Amino acid sequence: MQDDMSEGLAGEIVAAVAAGAGKSLVTESAQALSRLIGALRERFRAEPQAQGALERALADPDDAQARQQLVELLQAQMQRDPSAPAWFEELWAATGEPGRADQSRNANLVQGTVEGNVVQGRDISGGIRFG
Repeated sequence: MQDDMSEGLAGEIVAAVAAGAGKSLVTESAQALSRLIGALRERFRAEPQAQGALERALADPDDAQARQQLVELLQAQMQRDPSAPAWFEELWAATGEPGRADQSRNANLVQGTVEGNVVQGRDISGGIRFG
């Protein structure tokens, strides 16, 4: 069960880091994400590999390989250090989980230039039509 929790939490943290690096968050979420990134940088200060993975994920949020490496490093740290899972959970809870609209564990993020129509919604019943 610990592995499932660490995998999900690590993935959520990295997704938030990547979303924030894409600069698509509102101010409150951006501030929360800044605190998250600062805490990760501080924790990884003595771990060049982890710090490098974090910086690569921030530099290029579309780099799936960098994001995956960061997820794996977070998971490894959670398995290696008995205090790490609680630390990551507290950190995640303190950020307000940026990019998340509610507790459903779903978020819609639109990044970059959009040509055409975009709908972001939840619990839609019936069809959606554009002009």
